Amino acid sequence: MLSSELATHLSGRSKEIALYPFSFKEFCVMKQVDTDRRTTKAEAFRRAAFDDYLKQGGLYAHWYSEIFPKEQTPGSSGESLYHL
Repeated sequence: MLSSELATHLSGRSKEIALYPFSFKEFCVMKQVDTDRRTTKAEAFRRAAFDDYLKQGGLYAHWYSEIFPKEQTPGSSGESLYHL
């Protein structure tokens, strides 16, 4: 049985939500890396940010826990990601 079929079978309904990683531009905005300046220092920050992006990816949960270390990452303790 496929996972989508299993979800339908267990709950009677399901909705797939596509979750994509941050683009590099969104990653830079979140990490507060200036993408407009053309100085040597700004270029170095962009290169370092790109290295981080390639190593760790642009997934939300990883960066959420880095930005808000004392808060729980949504979904980490089994609670719903949605407040319905």
